[in-house]
Amino acid sequence: MAVVRLICWIWVSICCGALCLHLANPSPPTDAATAEEVAPTEQNRDAEKEAAADSGWNLFSLSVNVCFLHGVTLILIFHLVRQHQTTWREAFGIGSPGFGKAALMATGIVVVAVPLTLFFAVASAQVMEALNAQPKTQQAVQMAEAAAPGFNRFALGAIAILIAPLVEELLFRGVFYPTIKQSGYPRLAVYGTSLLFALSHGNAMTFLPLALLSLALIWLYEKTNNLLAPILAHSLFNAANFVMIILKVDPRVWLKNFPHG
Repeated sequence: MAVVRLICWIWVSICCGALCLHLANPSPPTDAATAEEVAPTEQNRDAEKEAAADSGWNLFSLSVNVCFLHGVTLILIFHLVRQHQTTWREAFGIGSPGFGKAALMATGIVVVAVPLTLFFAVASAQVMEALNAQPKTQQAVQMAEAAAPGFNRFALGAIAILIAPLVEELLFRGVFYPTIKQSGYPRLAVYGTSLLFALSHGNAMTFLPLALLSLALIWLYEKTNNLLAPILAHSLFNAANFVMIILKVDPRVWLKNFPHG
């Protein structure tokens, strides 16, 4: 029941965040007829102003999402731990001995997971194109690609590498997975939470890679009995992808050079 209430409050928080973004959206409707009459130099200035405004709005919307989703989720999980009168070590294995071995296993998972998930993401994109569906990258990836060097890029990196892995692992591997497993449904716990984790990112192209990543993180949690291991692996995974985005690495080149029997 406590987990059901947790889910309900998260949904309420997401809806509140979406409402705030809707009310705060500063983008007025564009007038095509007026735009055609603007001189080229003025159009360039307007384009630069619009790009700067879009960048600021993207950071603002991401900050709102972090507050209403990640922030509220973290507060709710803190409350859940206190409500059950347990410790973080008892609930998630945080602080357990043997973290060095767990960290080494987490690093190994990432070394294998990064190229595999890139491969499956590109393969998924090609399948979508074959089915006349247009593959799109995640909104967070689009923001990172468009972010200029400086505070915006730093903030995006901090959210992707530090905040998101912590909250998502606490929620999916720390709360959902053991709750379903302890209810007598171990297979549903593994596959159900992995599908839910992939769905939560709202992107068809990365659905399969993220589901596979979730399976690897569950295996890591089971082997180490320490949630810090999947948190670290998730953080390193996001860091590797963030660096590739900043360096403009195109994984599609890898698939084109892949030998095809």
